[in-house]
Amino acid sequence: MRMRPSVRSTSQPEVLQNRIAGAGIRHGETVRANLRDVAVRRTGRMQSTVFFCNMEPIEVRSRSGAGDNQPIPGQAEIRGLRVPLEGFYDLENAIIHTNGRMLVEVDSSTRVKVVDALV
Repeated sequence: MRMRPSVRSTSQPEVLQNRIAGAGIRHGETVRANLRDVAVRRTGRMQSTVFFCNMEPIEVRSRSGAGDNQPIPGQAEIRGLRVPLEGFYDLENAIIHTNGRMLVEVDSSTRVKVVDALV
């Protein structure tokens, strides 16, 4: 059964926020990007959590929307990520939205690659 990790307060969304700002992504902008070393841990019988603490700098692949000079929001969400095991993953060509909250979205154009599975 695949885990569907979610973002919690322990996910360190401030790291994601810093990586987004460091990649020059602006509030209100949508980008396709590579996120490397995103951790997924089982945090309960039926729950798993994504952690951004070890994530490397974001590599922007393409941009859409002009964005503005508002601050990057502090709340985060991840949508569409399904993984078989706890471990570290690269999300290649994921979508990042920065309007209202930080949203990392995995869709059919995103490649989820296992970097290090924890078994």
